[in-house]
Amino acid sequence: MILKSVAMFVIAGLSYFIALVLYMPVSFAWGYVQEWLPLQQLPVKVQQTNGTLWDGEALLSSRQLSGVIDWQLAPQSLITSDSLVNIDFRSDRISLTSQGALRNFEQAELDANLELDLAALNPLLRQHRLNLSGVLTIQRLSTVVDLNTGKPLELKGQGRWEGGSVSYPMGREVQSTVMPPLVGQITQVGQDISLEVTEEESGKAVMQAQMGPDGVAKIQIRRRLLDLAGAPWSGSSGPDDVVFRIQQKVI
Repeated sequence: MILKSVAMFVIAGLSYFIALVLYMPVSFAWGYVQEWLPLQQLPVKVQQTNGTLWDGEALLSSRQLSGVIDWQLAPQSLITSDSLVNIDFRSDRISLTSQGALRNFEQAELDANLELDLAALNPLLRQHRLNLSGVLTIQRLSTVVDLNTGKPLELKGQGRWEGGSVSYPMGREVQSTVMPPLVGQITQVGQDISLEVTEEESGKAVMQAQMGPDGVAKIQIRRRLLDLAGAPWSGSSGPDDVVFRIQQKVI
């Protein structure tokens, strides 16, 4: 009789604990964990939360942008290794959908699609006298990350900029032009990540970028890109010649 009572008590306790975890409001959890997070150092503020830990949303805001992030977690996938989390973000200028999963707790898979109005970047670019417009779309971005090192093992995707008006500094003046659509392919060979950008209509290259495991990005810009922008260039170089080489550590 005593054993039966103890068993019933344990079952009831486990049931209560599972229900508490599954239906815990995200507002309750956030109110507890935010005391332990260095929120002052984050550029994004959480204004409001709704839903549960497993199916909820939060209103985020920063100096330049505000939007809603929502997520769906599948607790059973921790055992089955199926899709673990779906995360979407939406604002008036950004739309992001992504899906992630684990591989034996050693690797993480992520598939994402992004749509970005480049005008959202102008507050950051204004100090460099740059101004962009048009929508950038990144589709079928797929990556596998080694959780032990945090480095990507596989990365691929494709992007397209629909073109639009741009302004850029030229000496003491600011030049303006309308750019045609550009497309790009992201690939990874070994530990090197590459980006190839071409003009959509002609299919000819305008820029290449490569980043190695040391986090240094190497960018080559062909004269064709300057021609499309209407930027004057002296010399006898052809459209396929590289006229600028940039090397910068980004990670």
